[in-house]
Amino acid sequence: MRTFGSLDAQTAAKSPVDGGHIAVGELRTDGSELRCELSASGQVARFLTGDPLRVDYNQPIENVPPSLLAVPALAQVCPVAWATGADVSIDRIDPEFLLALNRVRESLKRLYPSLVCGGELEYETTSCPECRDGTYTPSRPTGKTALLFDGGVDSLATFVKHRRDEPTLVTLQRWTPESEPEEMRVVAQTESFARRHGCETAFVRSNVLSVLDVSALDAHFGAHLDGSWYNAVGQGLGVLGLCAPLCASRDIEQLTRAAPRTREFAGPWGSHPSLDSTVRWSGTACRYDGADLTRQEKIERIAQFVREKDPTVTIRDCPDRGGNCNQCELCARTIVGLVVAGLDPRDHGYAVTDETFPAIRTKFETGRWNLAADEQFAWETIQAAAPETSPVAFAGADDFFQWLAAVDLSELAAQPVPPLSHRFTRAIVGRSSDAVSQSLSSVIRRFRRVFS
Repeated sequence: MRTFGSLDAQTAAKSPVDGGHIAVGELRTDGSELRCELSASGQVARFLTGDPLRVDYNQPIENVPPSLLAVPALAQVCPVAWATGADVSIDRIDPEFLLALNRVRESLKRLYPSLVCGGELEYETTSCPECRDGTYTPSRPTGKTALLFDGGVDSLATFVKHRRDEPTLVTLQRWTPESEPEEMRVVAQTESFARRHGCETAFVRSNVLSVLDVSALDAHFGAHLDGSWYNAVGQGLGVLGLCAPLCASRDIEQLTRAAPRTREFAGPWGSHPSLDSTVRWSGTACRYDGADLTRQEKIERIAQFVREKDPTVTIRDCPDRGGNCNQCELCARTIVGLVVAGLDPRDHGYAVTDETFPAIRTKFETGRWNLAADEQFAWETIQAAAPETSPVAFAGADDFFQWLAAVDLSELAAQPVPPLSHRFTRAIVGRSSDAVSQSLSSVIRRFRRVFS
């Protein structure tokens, strides 16, 4: 048994728990589905539920090498092991992913110096019978690319930039019965968009948030984080790693992740340039794109694309994955941003009424929205770009934009007590728009609607 990343005594002394062990068990494929048993002992066991990891790729993966089939499981459990000082054992590991794990762990240490502790990764071999020289290589250079695509502002702006590459649009989905109707709507919207622009689609459905005990992770490590565990730590490596078998089966050489934050606010967060851009496995490198643009600049890019190429673009940016709720701060930010860019939000997935703009102002002034630093920055970029009168005719919009031009957003953001719904929702899911990390139960969605 070889080990990778030994935990020295000084680092071990900083461990918030006493470690333990996670074993990545047998990898089984059945057509398009991957199933992996995970077992844990010691202190780390409290952070795993005991459920096997299941991932469905909606296409055959039986010819994917075992070393790449192991990537999704390792991508989920390694950050948990690092945070607890636990060891992880596995039979085979892809050699390039092995090196990537080291780079990701070092980056996490810099982002969260009080959190990431170490642990060892134990493995038997970095080779497998299907690999040449221990490395999986596509049969020929393909130049194929893929883009993680949820239909939100970030992924749409990245698509516009790279659309000439005709990337495969990869949409991540939840594996819960109550999500089926809304996920089918997402599938239909994504496939319609892809057909209009000559792209293929791929859908990855996983129960990843049932494998990790997210509530236990949030409770134990919450003092170290801004947001939930999966959003603040696990989502970069975790989301990208889910795609490894898909990339291998389609010979995808580059997988792109749209940056959820502007570089000025690329502080500690689970999807970060120092994390996502270092992830790779044999045959595929990952790319982190769009951190050089503010959210409003991304909306302006989308607006130009709408006017020149596709007037029917629908934006899906709301944490309520059943559709845009038109009530939350993120919906408001997108609605106002679209109007500033000269678009009518009603043409792009939002239900704007005569009450919308007065309601947005009221929620700001009454402290219903407690803005984090990156959210305040996003509103300030809208404020800087906004005219004093609305370029799109809505009742109350002119008054709203005159108010927005004069208001001190820093004072509004500094209001001390966020509303109950915001604190509850943020504690559960943070602020990411990724489909996997936004796995809200129907109870939580009802709670938020009642208290918004």
